[in-house]
Amino acid sequence: MQRSFLVRHAMWTVLGIGALVFVLGGVAFALSLRPCRLAFNPGDLLSYSLTTTTAEILPGGGSGPERQEERRLDLVCVGGDNEVALVLPRADGRPDEIVLIGFSPEGQALLLDADGRTQAAGRAIGFFDFNLLPLPSGIDDEWEVPLTYATLPPGKRNLAGKVKRTRRGAAPEFQLRLPASVEWVQDGRYLQVRDLVCTYRFDTIRGLVERAEIKLTAGVEQERARRYRVGVSLALVRKGSSGDDPARLRQLAVAAMRTTSALSQGQADLGPLRERLGTTVARSGDTPLRTAALDVLRRSENPQAAHWRLSVAAVEPARRTAAEGTVRRLAAAGLPARLVARQGRLAIELGPYSDQDPALITSLEKHCPGAQPRWIQGE
Repeated sequence: MQRSFLVRHAMWTVLGIGALVFVLGGVAFALSLRPCRLAFNPGDLLSYSLTTTTAEILPGGGSGPERQEERRLDLVCVGGDNEVALVLPRADGRPDEIVLIGFSPEGQALLLDADGRTQAAGRAIGFFDFNLLPLPSGIDDEWEVPLTYATLPPGKRNLAGKVKRTRRGAAPEFQLRLPASVEWVQDGRYLQVRDLVCTYRFDTIRGLVERAEIKLTAGVEQERARRYRVGVSLALVRKGSSGDDPARLRQLAVAAMRTTSALSQGQADLGPLRERLGTTVARSGDTPLRTAALDVLRRSENPQAAHWRLSVAAVEPARRTAAEGTVRRLAAAGLPARLVARQGRLAIELGPYSDQDPALITSLEKHCPGAQPRWIQGE
């Protein structure tokens, strides 16, 4: 009888294990079919680290010294339909920038103005753009996707990428490839981005991108042809809740954006904007968005102190197209460049700033070799 009991016990154990394996297999299969949809809840706070590594490719095929730059990107969901405020540290160490972005469920990123209207497709952060992380509309394993890569100049940004799912499950992985080479001429220089591959992992349960790796080759022909290996790494640091009212968060982002715009345009009467921003800041909780808005408020309290500008170059009006290209390239690198008319010429300038920062000139020289910047005061 004891032997019979052991046999029955073993049989039920095997059946139990088999049932468990069947259930787990069913769960895994169900998760593999779970749709990939970007989904933020109002009030969500996401922090990412963005690391860019660059090394020149030497004539013999080796690599020169690596240069690494790390930034932190904070996304605060301020409304429905995946509308977020992106707090973006500038590459030159100047005050953070606040922009509004609307994400589609498939991952498309649209830059919005303060009224929620689309300004442009994508927002370049160096070589990174959230539009390099498209998601499938169904359970496709391979598909072609039209996208806009904001790092490239206008006329070259709209591309057709090819995406392949490389892993299924609750955290599927994808790989995007852009056309082999995108080339253009800017400021009399030949530029190239080639062999761009982006690999990224999506969390279907939390509805967000966990990490991404971008590899590409960048080419520039100036006094001689140079090529660079570029690697960009995006990693989720934390996901939490801002603990604040999303409507108030959006008011804070909008007030900071409008005040920043007025400062950059040199408007003298900032009283109403400053008062609105100050009231909104006082009612807001402690978030990266509030920290950036506080800095905008401090600068607005003494706008006359922000009257230093860094002159990059001045060209004849006939070279407007080339000058506009330089402004876009500097802006894509996080430098607040603009084009203004001065004494019959077009001046490329950065600013305004409250003081003369030598580190800014060093940063400028990395992105605009050969420039002879000088500080100017006024306006």
